[in-house]
Amino acid sequence: FRRAVEEGLLDPARAVQIGIRGAQNFTDGWEFSAASGMRVITMDELTEIGVPAAVAEARRVVGDGPTYVTFDVDGLDPVYAPGTGTPEVGGITTVDALRLLRGLRGIAAVGGDVV
Repeated sequence: FRRAVEEGLLDPARAVQIGIRGAQNFTDGWEFSAASGMRVITMDELTEIGVPAAVAEARRVVGDGPTYVTFDVDGLDPVYAPGTGTPEVGGITTVDALRLLRGLRGIAAVGGDVV
């Protein structure tokens, strides 16, 4: 997301990342997200507040404007996605992933991808 923000293609105030967890070699990715105004819901926070609250927060952040949804399978727990390139325990279950995505039904989605 960093390059898209830097090039003016993505409004960080309307971006939300859900399920972020684990270690990175460098913390600048997370620091950039926070500093640029992106809403980051870590896996710990998601576990604490629950899927319905995370969906409500995501809907609040994206508002009524055009929205691009990207789903990164690295967010899933590796028990559900064993072929992921960055297996990190404690991820989203497939049930909760479906609940998150279904909770976005009705937003002004203009596109999306699965990576």
